Amino acid sequence: MPIGLRALLSLDIVASLLLVAGVLILRVVAIRFVRARAEMPAHIQRRSISAVKNGTLILLLVGLALIWAPQLRTFAL
Repeated sequence: MPIGLRALLSLDIVASLLLVAGVLILRVVAIRFVRARAEMPAHIQRRSISAVKNGTLILLLVGLALIWAPQLRTFAL
């Protein structure tokens, strides 16, 4: 594997790890915020938590696709 490719892959791996860590932290904070709202009915809390989980999953998938797009394009060709 060429040295330039290794450096590029290591940067993508670091960016991916940072993205995953950031999204997980955002998810935990948002869920705690929703659960802390005692005046919110339980069914709305469950729906809000589900929306947070789905939103962070979509954010993670889009972010990883953007980070790895050049490598995926090279692999596909």
